[in-house]
Amino acid sequence: LYLRYNSILQEIKDENNTVMLFGHNPGLSNIANLLGNKFLPEMPTCAVVGIELKVNSWSEVERNCGKIILFEYPKKSLK
Repeated sequence: LYLRYNSILQEIKDENNTVMLFGHNPGLSNIANLLGNKFLPEMPTCAVVGIELKVNSWSEVERNCGKIILFEYPKKSLK
């Protein structure tokens, strides 16, 4: 699983500073937990997570190279 996501991210051209990935669980929760600095539970429907990667090139993306800067979902405001 890690190798598949890692290879996809490492193939992004460096001219792209910001990238948005769309998908379904458990895939998106897994990639957030692989890249981020803290564990997120399985992301609920319509969730969005922002991860700031501490790399100079997409080819440097690896496990735990990012910082979770955003985790929002519609039902969060109801808590």
